[in-house]
Amino acid sequence: VLKVRGEIREVDMFGPNMVMRRTLTLDTERDQLHIHDIVENQGYTTQPLMLVYHINFGYPMLDDGARTYYSTENVTPRTDFAAEGMHNYDVMEAPGMGREEQCYYHTGHGDGEAFAMIHNEKLGIAAMVRYDKERFPLLCEWKCMRAGEYALGLEPTTCGVVNRSEVRESGALGYLEPGECREFNVTIELSAHCD
Repeated sequence: VLKVRGEIREVDMFGPNMVMRRTLTLDTERDQLHIHDIVENQGYTTQPLMLVYHINFGYPMLDDGARTYYSTENVTPRTDFAAEGMHNYDVMEAPGMGREEQCYYHTGHGDGEAFAMIHNEKLGIAAMVRYDKERFPLLCEWKCMRAGEYALGLEPTTCGVVNRSEVRESGALGYLEPGECREFNVTIELSAHCD
C-alpha cells in the first residue's frame, strides 16, 4: 500500500476559511486508488459546498467502440447537442474535428453501490469509479469526442457542474455550518481480463 496525505486551505479576509484534508491510498495488490477527503468549515459563517471529482480517461482506454456502464437509473442530457446523442451516450466514438462536447447527468441510485465504468473490450481492460451515493447524488458523464481534446470524464459531484448561482437557484447547493466536517470517498479500480 502506498499512501499520500495533504491539506489544502481556502481562506479570505471576511470570507471562507475552508480546509480539505486528502488521503490517497494506492492498493497495488488490487489495482485500486482510494481518495478520502474531509472538508471542514473552520470559519464562523455558513459556507457553500460544491465538489466535482474530475476523473478523466483518454486514449488508449478511451477509444472507438469502448462502452460505459452505470449503476444509475436516469440519464439526462445537459445540452441540445447532448440530447441528439442520447441514443449512444454510453458508446464512445473516434475523435472528430471540432466536435462539441456532450454532458449527461446520471441520477437515481438503486440499493447497491454507486459506480460508473468504462470498458475497452479490444484491449481487455476496464476502469470503474465507485462513489458514495449519499454524498454524490449526481454523476456527470463528460463525453468529449473532439480531436485533440479526446477525453471521457466520469465525475461524481455533490450538485452538478454548472456555476454556483445556477445550483443555488435549483436548490441543490449544499452548505457547511461553522465547525462542520463532511467526508467524501471515491475509489478508482482497474481490471483486465484474458480471453
